[in-house]
Amino acid sequence: MAWDWDTIALAAVPTVITAIVSGSIGVVTIFLIRKQFGFLKEQHQIHGLVDAYNVLNTTRSRKSGRIVVRTDNINKDHFLHEFGPIAYRCWICLMDHIETEREDREFMPFMENFEWLANEAEEYWRKRKVELSETIIYDPDD
Repeated sequence: MAWDWDTIALAAVPTVITAIVSGSIGVVTIFLIRKQFGFLKEQHQIHGLVDAYNVLNTTRSRKSGRIVVRTDNINKDHFLHEFGPIAYRCWICLMDHIETEREDREFMPFMENFEWLANEAEEYWRKRKVELSETIIYDPDD
């Protein structure tokens, strides 16, 4: 049997199609893996923020939030972006009570880390042209 160019070209078509399909599958797989990796990275950061918030909510350790942020266990900007307005609003609502407690206890460092977080949050958002002091704060007694 003699091989002519038409027969060779016809025999090469399935090989070329297989190469194109395999390459396309490879490109799509790489894209999906990168997308999944980005999603997992975001999930990890969100879980870190949630864990930090849970640490802040424990009654055992009032200065945990400041320690977590200052020791770079969690990204300060991420933390302040997510929880800064909450920390600021809580501080404003509780400030009078905390200052009274400081005087009653004769212990001025009482809740100073909470105050620090609120101040850092205010500064963080001010740099982004958002004045937290001008936002509506609902009084818990209302």
